[in-house]
Amino acid sequence: MKKRIWILTLALALMLTGCGQKPSALSEETPQQGQEEPVQEEGQQTPADQAVYEDAQLSDQVHYPQLTQFQGELLLDYVNQSLARPAKELEEGASLEYTVTRCDAEWVSVLYTKTVTAADGTDTKSWIAVNLDGATATEVTMDNAFTDPDAVLALLETAPEGAEVSFYLDTDGAVFFFHPEGQADYVTQTVSYGDLDGLWNQEIGQRPAS
Repeated sequence: MKKRIWILTLALALMLTGCGQKPSALSEETPQQGQEEPVQEEGQQTPADQAVYEDAQLSDQVHYPQLTQFQGELLLDYVNQSLARPAKELEEGASLEYTVTRCDAEWVSVLYTKTVTAADGTDTKSWIAVNLDGATATEVTMDNAFTDPDAVLALLETAPEGAEVSFYLDTDGAVFFFHPEGQADYVTQTVSYGDLDGLWNQEIGQRPAS
């Protein structure tokens, strides 16, 4: 009888020990999901929320981005000068916000939204795109981005003849935008990088001398 009681007591003790055991902690060498910092490789397309930049401002209403890391100090300086230009050229009383749409070793692209408030309180918004070649820090526009701009415009389904077309870049391709005559809102159309293959100007600029 005593032997049976001892066996039951031992079994109960083992059960209680198992129920009270804490789950094993994750190894410090195993990153927890959602906590590992993204690593940017050369040429990798970087979403806006991962771009390495800080917010700069001339006033509470005028903001622009400044990269904190890039491919060398000289290129970094040239890129940041170009990214500051829309803010420094802004007319008095206007406000400026921005979205970094692409930031990697190949391209830096920022879309600014300028807002001008009229005397009657009406706001007029306009977009300013700054696209920079990552290898040379050269600003890229419709004038120098493509070997055949007419062929690029032919890819657009909605751009009316004579419309002033601009573009910015994101991870999907080039986003072209323009104002249709008599309309306040922009019309946008994304053309994939694959569809633009062979149309890019390969001699946009030269790398700044060190």
